[in-house]
Amino acid sequence: MLIGLNATLFVRELKDAGLLSYIDGSEPDRKLTLLVPTNRAMEDAFGADWDDNEDMLMEAAQNEYDLDPTVGSADEWKTSHSRRREWAQYHIVDGQYSVAELAATPLVRTLLASEWTQGKQQVVKAFVDRPHGATRHVSFNGADNILTEPVVVGNTTIYLLSSSMPTPPNLVNALIQELDLSLFVAAM
Repeated sequence: MLIGLNATLFVRELKDAGLLSYIDGSEPDRKLTLLVPTNRAMEDAFGADWDDNEDMLMEAAQNEYDLDPTVGSADEWKTSHSRRREWAQYHIVDGQYSVAELAATPLVRTLLASEWTQGKQQVVKAFVDRPHGATRHVSFNGADNILTEPVVVGNTTIYLLSSSMPTPPNLVNALIQELDLSLFVAAM
């Protein structure tokens, strides 16, 4: 189904991150909501040319986290692989959510639960414009759903997004970037 929705790059990322079991039908009773960026959205977000065999999320991780692409240590590879996995987990919501349920419960928990979240699942905020109207607009952390209704396949609901959702930054790093709070962080 995802290939038909022009989301082959998302499928590839799930495979590379070891998360293919969430979409391959091996767990038919598991209820999920997938927040799937289109191929174009992933290309726009990560600036990769998909014809040159470059690994777009590796490149994005290097740019975002200032990793040196010429250094190929195992630790850095594990770090970037971990970030790629976190990115993929951030686009998978545990539980199946319809538009009406998102309007009633706009914060949904993703599968992303890492060391920097102290093992707690990271949430995504859903925004439903006109939840009771004929045409409803849904977005997740500002990434718009481009379909009028989500695609439902068995126990999985798929929202096709116009852009990727970057994982939230580490709290201390986010505070340092805010000038008003950087003195507070320095004092800590």
